[in-house]
Amino acid sequence: MPAIIGIVGVSGSGKTTLIERIIPLLRERGLRIGTLKHDAHGFDVDKPGKDTWRHREAGAEVVVISGPEKIACIRRVAEAPSPEALIAFLMPDMDLVLVEGFKRFGFPKLEVVRAANSQSPVTSPDGLSGLVTDLPLSLPDVPTYGLDDLEAIAHRIVELAGMARHG
Repeated sequence: MPAIIGIVGVSGSGKTTLIERIIPLLRERGLRIGTLKHDAHGFDVDKPGKDTWRHREAGAEVVVISGPEKIACIRRVAEAPSPEALIAFLMPDMDLVLVEGFKRFGFPKLEVVRAANSQSPVTSPDGLSGLVTDLPLSLPDVPTYGLDDLEAIAHRIVELAGMARHG
């Protein structure tokens, strides 16, 4: 099972930007990286009228589309699986999975707090393993990083991943 590190924060805080900036640094360290994005509002990857949409509309429980460079699976579910279950099923060969969202789950989390859209973390300090911010915030026992402290953030993620795998 890969190590799981969460990147959380309010909508628009910069979670996706942080993830896309940090992945290359983690890959430079030789890690195979997966990502899992939580969408609380629901989503649809099928385009109406396209083949996969038509298969699903006809009643297929699972639709897989495969091409030379990628695959996608659309599966009906009765309830949302946990991030751990999704990762175990879809990404068991990764070293580390960065999870965007899923705030309420127990894996280590870094929270992004940007002055443009929030003034304080939404995660309780005992649930945080790091704070990434452009504000003068400080929480006891929670390391704080600037938005551009990418090497330090990558180091913290690797440190947390090692603890998650062995702890």
